Amino acid sequence: LQLVPSFPSDSHVLLWLNEGKGDFRDVSTRLALGKTEWSWDPRPRFADVNGDKSLDIVLGYSRTWTSTTQRQLRVFLNNGKGQFKELPNAGPMKLGDFLTCAFLDADADGDLDIATYSHTSLTVLLNNGKGMFTPSKNKLPGSQLRRVEILPVDIERDGDIDLVLLGHAWPLGVSVVYLNNGKGALSPAPGTPLPGSLKYLFTARLAELTGDGIPDIAGFSYYTDLSGKTRVLPVVWRGDGKGRFFDLKLQSPAPPDSIVSNMATADVDGDKDIDILWTNQDVENTDFGRVRVLENLGKGRFALSKKAPIGSPAPWRSRLAVADFDGDKRADLLLLD
Repeated sequence: LQLVPSFPSDSHVLLWLNEGKGDFRDVSTRLALGKTEWSWDPRPRFADVNGDKSLDIVLGYSRTWTSTTQRQLRVFLNNGKGQFKELPNAGPMKLGDFLTCAFLDADADGDLDIATYSHTSLTVLLNNGKGMFTPSKNKLPGSQLRRVEILPVDIERDGDIDLVLLGHAWPLGVSVVYLNNGKGALSPAPGTPLPGSLKYLFTARLAELTGDGIPDIAGFSYYTDLSGKTRVLPVVWRGDGKGRFFDLKLQSPAPPDSIVSNMATADVDGDKDIDILWTNQDVENTDFGRVRVLENLGKGRFALSKKAPIGSPAPWRSRLAVADFDGDKRADLLLLD
């Protein structure tokens, strides 16, 4: 297990290896990063990019202000023992204003490619099987999104990986679905960008929420009521398996004047359907930073849980993660302030 926190101010990366009993040893010097650059999204990505069954590290940079030779995409290969060595010239020199990236096998050749997003374009970088990435000819225009997530998923259930972009460009949010032709060429799905309540989308996740095995979208949308107060409305869009999504028009508003700082999806009540969790970042509300739960009642129906909010108030709570930390097959929560 590698634990890698990163800091957006200077894209500094630290690496700890787990000794096997929960004791972590700092081996950050093994990365040999040298001079690092600034990034909108400094999170290291882990994937086996050269097919040797060891997790490698990919870093993306938004700017290369201090260097004219450093590439915006850097790949560090793992020798299987936690020793990393940078693969020279692994990625393109320029990626525009890099915002984020995600792994997928875009061309179905058995290795992991990378989809990168900037303000100006969505680009698929094809892997030669050894960790060397070159841009595909299929380059799509960007949508001026900022808080953007690239989510690889087989929307059409046809065996190839499509992409969903969920993003935020204040004051508007946009969700775009790109369908894959099986050869790595992407094209916008019918009806995207998604209209309706996702127009003001701030944050969202993909999850199977309606029991039909097809990916849906859960998120939070902003609107202003007649009194001028900002309201947050949970939204669920049901997927049809063909790249189209339909608003279920939930009527369960969050507390007024909330700012959703993070969200997650998980089965928290053990009924085998996926619920929606979120934290707010409203310092004027005594419940700021506490976790709220939108329970999935089945068949596209949701209701605010009477057992929430969870946890103690905390300003600027920035991260919410859900996992089974103690092996009891129940969803536990990790909150970062």
